[in-house]
Amino acid sequence: MMNENRFNFNDALLTALFGTPNRKNTMDRLRVVCTAFPDEEFRTAAVILRERIRKMDDFSWTALCKLSKWEINQLFDTERILYDAGEEPDEDDDLGDEDNEE
Repeated sequence: MMNENRFNFNDALLTALFGTPNRKNTMDRLRVVCTAFPDEEFRTAAVILRERIRKMDDFSWTALCKLSKWEINQLFDTERILYDAGEEPDEDDDLGDEDNEE
């Protein structure tokens, strides 16, 4: 039997992409995502995640959301990967946050 409280990679990825520390906002975003994904497997994963979030309390969700975002960021941290490879990022590489662009 699978532990319902355990996040898998897809859950963490969906949380990193569409989650916010506010549980209700995340559920609203996932409702939209459930209809937008062309891949049926991801749509199903989004529906299941949304239902699991609905059953959580706000405090637990906020902690889990922040942890999931941090873990996904650690996996896909471009700056760290380039540093570990001994390379310097090019000037035209956009490693910053898209929201901070002017």
